Amino acid sequence: MIFQVVNIIASVVLLTVFLSVIISVFSGAPFVPIPTGKIEEILKLSKSKPAEKVVDLGSGDGRVVIAFARKGIIAHGYETNPILVIWSKFRIQQLGLSGKAYIHWKSLWKADLSEFSLITVFGISTIMYKLKQKILKEAKAGTRIISYSYKFPNWKEVKSESGLYLYKKS
Repeated sequence: MIFQVVNIIASVVLLTVFLSVIISVFSGAPFVPIPTGKIEEILKLSKSKPAEKVVDLGSGDGRVVIAFARKGIIAHGYETNPILVIWSKFRIQQLGLSGKAYIHWKSLWKADLSEFSLITVFGISTIMYKLKQKILKEAKAGTRIISYSYKFPNWKEVKSESGLYLYKKS
């Protein structure tokens, strides 16, 4: 009996991991969690205030969204991996952050960026040019953008420190 329960649990875990990998492959970007220390650096670099709305594009397990919400800032995340969306929503509810933190099961390409004063992204090099065009088209003037690890091509950052790049839409 115990062996059957362990076998079922192991099968569910393996299936979850397998589906997560398959979804990542077809959605165009793998899930790579941002280190906790970097999240603190993002919060500091952003200088966000509680009246602001921030968005994390490709929010993964919701760490960045949760960190901003814990500071009283309304934060949204866009993620295409349904397993990560479910996990993020579970964590948000568990932490009592409903009403401050929101996760959308939707591609970042379908997100309306016009309502956000800060955009964060841990993208991959292949999307940065197209994402820059989307931001320039949709974001309002003064919007700050923080990218982790990857720079936007032909866009001079306002500040950069330890792999974080801060941009501002003029």
